[in-house]
Amino acid sequence: MNATSITLPATVRVSQALKPIYPQFLEIQRRHLAGIAPALAVGDTAEARRLAHSVKGAAGSYELPAAAALAAAAEIAIIDGRQEEALALAVTLGNYLAALTVVFIEPHARPTPLVGQPKTS
Repeated sequence: MNATSITLPATVRVSQALKPIYPQFLEIQRRHLAGIAPALAVGDTAEARRLAHSVKGAAGSYELPAAAALAAAAEIAIIDGRQEEALALAVTLGNYLAALTVVFIEPHARPTPLVGQPKTS
């Protein structure tokens, strides 16, 4: 996936169950992203990659697939030695997380029955 093809929605819907910990999650990801530039500046590509990889996994776990894809693109750029691109992606992702509107939704009370399975009342 090309990083320029990633659409970053301004508003996302995530599970209500994540609401109590979401502000802390976002703050941790912003700190990780802010750490990429200093790591690359001193040639610590392993640390920069670790930070991008961490953001990728956390964003996926916290229901932000577009952010996870952008973090993955940053990680690949670091691996490939494209530091300027990695920095630009990290800045873009940090700005995105700072401006993101999160709407918390209730999970469905009951799963949809499988085909051929009787509905319950």
